[in-house]
Amino acid sequence: MQTSKPRCSTLLDASFNQACPVQEQCGGCPLLPLDRSSELKTKLDSVSTSLSEVGVSAEVLAMPETQRFGYRNRLRMKVVDGRVEFFNKAKHDGCLVVSPILWAAIVHVLAVSASRPSLLADVAHIEVRVGDDNRLGLVTSIPVDEESLQQELGDDWVVGSRGSDTSPALSYQPASGVEIAVPITSFVQVNSAVNRQLVQVVLDVAELSRAQTFLDLYCGAGNFSIPLAERGLTGTAVENVGAAVAQLGRTIPARNGAIRCIEGDARTLLSELEPADLVIADPPRAGLMESHRQVANLVGDTLFLVGCKTSSFARDVAALSSDGLELESVRVFDMFPGTVHVEALAVFRNRPDCDSSTPH
Repeated sequence: MQTSKPRCSTLLDASFNQACPVQEQCGGCPLLPLDRSSELKTKLDSVSTSLSEVGVSAEVLAMPETQRFGYRNRLRMKVVDGRVEFFNKAKHDGCLVVSPILWAAIVHVLAVSASRPSLLADVAHIEVRVGDDNRLGLVTSIPVDEESLQQELGDDWVVGSRGSDTSPALSYQPASGVEIAVPITSFVQVNSAVNRQLVQVVLDVAELSRAQTFLDLYCGAGNFSIPLAERGLTGTAVENVGAAVAQLGRTIPARNGAIRCIEGDARTLLSELEPADLVIADPPRAGLMESHRQVANLVGDTLFLVGCKTSSFARDVAALSSDGLELESVRVFDMFPGTVHVEALAVFRNRPDCDSSTPH
């Protein structure tokens, strides 16, 4: 990759003072002016309030803190006449929540698009990514001459386009000693360190419950499935993004039969799936919608519900509790420091003798 000095070098230095000089103009991180403990309390209260509004009383636990700045591993940008620009112009001179490596990559993309706008002609937007191994990826909204673009960007880059059935991948580590390849056109959590916290909770509960089988709904490229398979579990993974399913199918656990990969919409396939000891549901922002009862029926022992939209998450927690599952815990992971958003995890147990009419 050609090296370019980030234009935000002075701005990045501000991270040591826990301040962002463009926060007010940007508006993307409204909680940055708060001290860290106040920010976390605000987020915990938000989840607790959303649960209370749907009749769920539960203690909401916070997971250990991680870094507040430099965590973001991907950023979406617009393209105008072949030239890359920020959706939010306040980010022009830097963004403290973007990792320094990703920011240097963004600066490089800006320079390449300015010098050769024909490479991104007719493209509406792009996304720049960095893997946990520091390799870089660029995703375009429509197909382009990927070979020419990759050559211009450099050997450390891979290039792909939305809607393609095949896509190059970047490497991520969802758990200690576990690497997964995620196609650059597929979903990946924006904060790798916090994602590892999330996955570790699932692994710890799986070990304590002595689970042997799992069902991973909305599995992506195997964020949960591969670590579970590496721990000796076998299971089924369901995902509707073809590139992600294909990549997961090429992993060693899948090739050895530990993971059965199914491409399709989890909501339409639930009636065809077999129950498992552990069920992981990590749906899109809209949540489980009307499929909560079918999901509950597949839970042999434990259900993990993951949500990034508080209102949808709370609604699903209430519905699953009414379906006879016992809400054991709710944890909040600060996947998006500085913003009002969180990643929440609810752990349910299937207790046949649980009275579903009892408030949880």
